[in-house]
Amino acid sequence: MTIEIRTEGTVAGPEPEPEPTVSVVIPAYAAGDWLDACLRGLNRSDWRHYEVLVVDDASPSRDMESRAEAHGASYLRLDRNSGPAVARNTGVAHTTGDFIMTVDADVVVHPDTMRLGAQALASDPTLAAVFGSYDESPGHPAFLSQYRNLYHRWVHQQSDPEASTFWSGCGMVRRDAFEAVHGFGTGFDRPSIEDIEFGYRIRDAGWRIRLCKDMLCTHLKDWKLVDMVRTDIMRRGVPWMALLLERGKDESTLNTNPRAKIATAAAGLMCGALILAFWAPLLLIVAGLLAALIVTLQWGFYRYVARLKGVTFAVRVAPAQVLFFVCCAVAVPLGYWRYWRSR
Repeated sequence: MTIEIRTEGTVAGPEPEPEPTVSVVIPAYAAGDWLDACLRGLNRSDWRHYEVLVVDDASPSRDMESRAEAHGASYLRLDRNSGPAVARNTGVAHTTGDFIMTVDADVVVHPDTMRLGAQALASDPTLAAVFGSYDESPGHPAFLSQYRNLYHRWVHQQSDPEASTFWSGCGMVRRDAFEAVHGFGTGFDRPSIEDIEFGYRIRDAGWRIRLCKDMLCTHLKDWKLVDMVRTDIMRRGVPWMALLLERGKDESTLNTNPRAKIATAAAGLMCGALILAFWAPLLLIVAGLLAALIVTLQWGFYRYVARLKGVTFAVRVAPAQVLFFVCCAVAVPLGYWRYWRSR
């Protein structure tokens, strides 16, 4: 039996506004199995209007094209290794979506992550960009990886949603805003603070950025101690300090909040006290008190990880946090030196 639907005499209502399209750009260098997990996560998204482009930053291996195609993603290979900023800019130029979603190759988004970002931008025309947070289940079981990713999450979850910078690990930006500020700065040829600098320029142009705390993803990276120290000092701390000096503004956001600044100053004084203790041993007491101050300033984080991972884990986190702020303290004079040299 055929059922006929009659439309005579009915008045057609206005057509609904089309949902915005999202272009996901993934810069990748020798990403391997991480890329597979990243693409599988994107394919589970409950937002259907999207495309995915993997930008191979001239990886030595040639397997990423087949990995991208296996998950229905497009693939683009750069002629030479240029860093994630150039890879993202190049990828954006080859996509067409209304919104651009930046996702790192070692990140797995949740099913609702893309939708939450797209809906936030679509509902507020003054909003240029949004970014999210790591979840409470870091992908690698090693202590350093668990600690680093949970600290990253805690900082984001404790921060003001009205952000002054951007995070490219899991973020989304309007195409017109991206093009208005000419994308990510190409002066960064390695993973660094290109997303922070990008966010500052968006804010300087009069746009707003929102930290969406329920826009979650899982980080798969296996952090090593040497990589952690090098990243905190040379790839983030030094260029970020130089950028703040260049801008001449006191930016209090994310890792540069007041407590972090005090902890960084305490770590610098602690290092000085330890050095001078060779001649004045009583300064060891001062160093110990400064270390205790750093621990106290981060007490909320220790309570958080104790709830998630237990007291033993929280006790192990304390010296790791002191080391983190020592790296920040070392980065400060080096950042001043880089700024003065550039002038």
